[in-house]
Amino acid sequence: MPPQRSDSLRTQAVLISTAERLFAERGLEAVSLSEINRDAGQRNKSALHYHFGSRDGLLKALLEKHRLRLDQERMAMLEEYGAAHELSLHDAVSIMVRPLARRLGDHEDGGVHYIRIMAQLSATPGHPLNDWLFNHLPPAFAAIAPVLYRHIPRAPTLLRMRRTQLMNGTMFHALLLETYSSPDDFPSPEEHRAQQELYINDLIDSICGMLSAPLSPLSKTVLAQRAEERVALPATDDELPVFGEGNERGLLTFEGD
Repeated sequence: MPPQRSDSLRTQAVLISTAERLFAERGLEAVSLSEINRDAGQRNKSALHYHFGSRDGLLKALLEKHRLRLDQERMAMLEEYGAAHELSLHDAVSIMVRPLARRLGDHEDGGVHYIRIMAQLSATPGHPLNDWLFNHLPPAFAAIAPVLYRHIPRAPTLLRMRRTQLMNGTMFHALLLETYSSPDDFPSPEEHRAQQELYINDLIDSICGMLSAPLSPLSKTVLAQRAEERVALPATDDELPVFGEGNERGLLTFEGD
């Protein structure tokens, strides 16, 4: 495939940045493609369809822009920590959260918008792009995912999947709230930064606790009853699922980011 022309790439970048802002401010379903075209200053009414094909094509390109950058930062952190299999749960969750948290100060290149858009997607499990996000993990995420999974208590796969969904939703919705925190609400910028660092640390601690929390006696009783009814698998082994590109088993749902 021949390389794209620079003017074509510029047009795509403008359409993506415009869509980021409008989707984040008003919601994924509240913005028409014609509005995005108009706000992006495109005289050609079919520009968006020409470059992305559809609303989902535009949204996928928008998400991919951030996923690639996030994965590069996570890979760099992984290299600093060393071998992925030696990571503690806290290390693994930190690698997931901290690159995202850096987007809290990114008002120029759409980082804040990305957090707000991903919070919408995590609250809309039926959105068609969620399958792509969950089953095509970038390389760094694919390396971290088994560490996260290994710390979830032995339980039916469905329950372990649910904990990873909770991690995903918690991460984005907690950071979503923080996107509305302003330095103007604090006596000084230093206090705002200190509060934000405490918030991020507590988010990491909370996700670690949620993933690794033991099953209560009540949960074990309910699971045993459901197993007898053949509604849930009666036991699990410690075999890890396949992660990353080409994972068609759909055993886990993580933030694609």
